[in-house]
Amino acid sequence: MITPGQTMDILLTANQSPSHYYIAATPFFDSDAPFDSANTSAILQYTGNYTLPSSIPYPTLPNVTDQDAADNFTTRIRSLANAEHPINFLLNQILCANASCGGPNGNRLAASLNNLVNENYLIYETIHRSLTGIFGSDFLSQPPYIYNLTGDVDNNMLYPSQGTKARLMNYGEAVEIVFQGTIVGNAKNHPMHLHGFSFYLVGTGYGNFNATSSPSTKI
Repeated sequence: MITPGQTMDILLTANQSPSHYYIAATPFFDSDAPFDSANTSAILQYTGNYTLPSSIPYPTLPNVTDQDAADNFTTRIRSLANAEHPINFLLNQILCANASCGGPNGNRLAASLNNLVNENYLIYETIHRSLTGIFGSDFLSQPPYIYNLTGDVDNNMLYPSQGTKARLMNYGEAVEIVFQGTIVGNAKNHPMHLHGFSFYLVGTGYGNFNATSSPSTKI
């Protein structure tokens, strides 16, 4: 289970009889949006003297909608936290004049946090260019309107605010961030990542995050 932008170190143990073997992968998708369902494959060839097979057995792969197969991998991810080192994402649309963009309804897709899209500057751009006074410090700690984020909802939060804001924290402070996915526009299993940070994954789950019950699912 490898998501866009993700890399992995994999140890391959070549302990089979010398021959040719397929390395194959299939996409996992849990949305109604169009997607490429084609498999991808390569052939692993052992070195040495052996008789080439007349055909190479192709592995049986999970169905593209097999959520259990995907979870079987992702739920085995463990954080590095221990006693010595203890430890809300939304896809919106931005209106385009005269429906001139290539997204839904002629709009532009944009990812937001707490229904805010930071449009003007990236944080590392301001550091690199020694810019000051760019980011406002009043970025909200949670979405301004709480609703059934994983249900079949209307366009309550379809169009986010736009601004240049940041959440300020003390240097060396330990924080826990909850990224709550939504299905505004279309259901989607969407990966996320952070640039320039070392962080521990402490839990995952489905549905709306509940501050009382969800922490019991931490890994």
